[in-house]
Amino acid sequence: MFNAMNCVICQKLENHYSGSSSSSVFEFENSLVVLGEHQFYKYYCMVLSKSCVREVHHLPAELRNNLMEEVFTMGSFLEEWTGCKKINYSCLGNAVPHIHWHIFPRYSDDPDFKMSPWLHFSRFKDFELDQDQVKQRANELFKGLRKFLAKREMH
Repeated sequence: MFNAMNCVICQKLENHYSGSSSSSVFEFENSLVVLGEHQFYKYYCMVLSKSCVREVHHLPAELRNNLMEEVFTMGSFLEEWTGCKKINYSCLGNAVPHIHWHIFPRYSDDPDFKMSPWLHFSRFKDFELDQDQVKQRANELFKGLRKFLAKREMH
C-alpha cells in the first residue's frame, strides 16, 4: 500500500496504521493530519495524502477536490481553534515527492509575521517537542477537531 522503504511520508502513514505514531492527530478519508515535527509556529500541522503521488494535478478530479476540502477544513479548524491571525498553506514536494501540505497558524506576535513561514527554517529544530509533549499536543488537536467537525455537521 505504501512505499515506506523510499518515502518518508509513506513511513509516517505506516507508523500511524501500526499504532507507533505519537504525532497522529486525525484521519480523514483521503489524508492523515499529523502534528508538525517542530512547533516554531504553535500547532503547526501537516496534512499527508494517503496516495503516494508527486503532484496534486496527477490525482483524479474527485479525489483531488475531496483532498483539498480536507486541507481547508484543517485550516478552518486551526484558525477558529487557535485564534491565529492567518493560516499559511505550503505544498512544495521538492524534498519529499509525496503530496502533503504544511499548515502554519500565524499569530500577530510571530517573528516576521508578514514573511514566509520558511524564513526561520534553520531554527525549526530548536522547537522540537519531546514524545510526551507531542502526544499531548496531538491529543489537544484531535479533541478540538472532533468538536469542530461535530459542530459543522449540525449546521
